[in-house]
Amino acid sequence: MYFYELHEGDDDLYSDVILAREEEVPPEDFFELVQSIRHRVQDTFEEGTLIEAIALELERDHGFIYV
Repeated sequence: MYFYELHEGDDDLYSDVILAREEEVPPEDFFELVQSIRHRVQDTFEEGTLIEAIALELERDHGFIYV
C-alpha cells in the first residue's frame, strides 16, 4: 500500500488529504495527474476545499482511496 498526501497551502493548518493506492505511482506522474485535475476542477468544485475535490476525483477515476 502506498500513501500520498495533498496540501492545500503552506499557511493552512490541518488542511491535508491522505490518499492510498495499492500500486505505486511515480512522483512525477502523480504530480502531473494532480495538476491536470486541479486545472480542470479549480473553478467548479463544490467540495469544501480544492484538495478534497482533487482527492474525490482521484478516488473516483484513478484507483486511489481517499482516507
